[in-house]
Amino acid sequence: MATLIAKSGNPIIRLVSLSGLLKNLPPFWIAFALTLTETVGAGTLALPIAFATVGPLVGVGLLVILGLINLITVSYLAEVSARSESVRTGNGFIGKLVEDYLGTYASYILRLSLFALCCTFLVAYYTGFASVLSAATGVPAPVWVTVVFGCCLMLTLRKSLTGTLAAALITGAVNITILLIISAIAMNHATVENILHMEIPGTGELAFDASHIKLVFGVVLVSYFGHLSVSNCAKTVLERDPSGRSLKKGTVAAMLVAIVIYSVWTISVAGAVGSEALAGQNGTALIPLAEKVGPGIYLYGVVFAVLGLGMSSVHFGLGIVNLAKESFCSSDLETNTTKSQDRLSKLAAILPMFCVYLYVQWTYASGT
Repeated sequence: MATLIAKSGNPIIRLVSLSGLLKNLPPFWIAFALTLTETVGAGTLALPIAFATVGPLVGVGLLVILGLINLITVSYLAEVSARSESVRTGNGFIGKLVEDYLGTYASYILRLSLFALCCTFLVAYYTGFASVLSAATGVPAPVWVTVVFGCCLMLTLRKSLTGTLAAALITGAVNITILLIISAIAMNHATVENILHMEIPGTGELAFDASHIKLVFGVVLVSYFGHLSVSNCAKTVLERDPSGRSLKKGTVAAMLVAIVIYSVWTISVAGAVGSEALAGQNGTALIPLAEKVGPGIYLYGVVFAVLGLGMSSVHFGLGIVNLAKESFCSSDLETNTTKSQDRLSKLAAILPMFCVYLYVQWTYASGT
């Protein structure tokens, strides 16, 4: 009976089932959701600190410039993915894409460097996720490391993107709402003096300090890293829109939204707290912001950090899985693999994630 109702075509009935909704989700929103949730992560909380030495307006200018550069690169990646037969058929991930255009050696370099990057980010995300929840709940951090590791395995090893997409949509909606709420609260305490504060190293009496430049560019470039999601969702999106327009428009739209969110967040927080209070902070902007507007801001921050770190862990875990499948399976990444190839690819994917898990557990056990 339920099947007949679901097949009736009634849009209200269809909305009851999340899986049914996701199966009918336009390809544009698939690309948009996965790119935005990988891009706008917990690193957002550090942006106001990175711009403390130059001022919020200069920071917004850098956000726009570097954001547009990343918008161009992500659109180019979407373009070549749409043109690649390997990506369309599921016979390759980003490594095969590079091999088709730049050759075998370039592909090896990219696969190894991207693999190392994913593992490094996972260490940071597992640690951050566990530390935040441990401080909030009192439950030991190693327990939370196990929780996030298990959730990542469950989502990344699924053959369908439906579960990951559902998590991305929910996480993205909650996190963006939280950022806008915190920004609105901060803006109520912002002052014109704090917003207009500007210090450009190397001009006037200000000495040029390379460490400040490295901090600014490092935090901004990491904040805009959402390119891996293009390769993660390319095959699924291209199946629904072979023209590739949805893939390109979805990823570009996500990067534009990220630029706006980062700009609003930076101006509101820096305007409320001030550059002097932000300078020298080693954690996130939540600590000085809470001192300014009240400790209630921590609740929003903890939810945002946990969801952002958790979803980012899934994105980079998915990257490791797809890199492993691409390296150990000679045929379709999802449907045409043999049982032996499938087991080998899963083992190759689980092993590095498990090593990251053991390493993080070791850091807590040894107090490193």
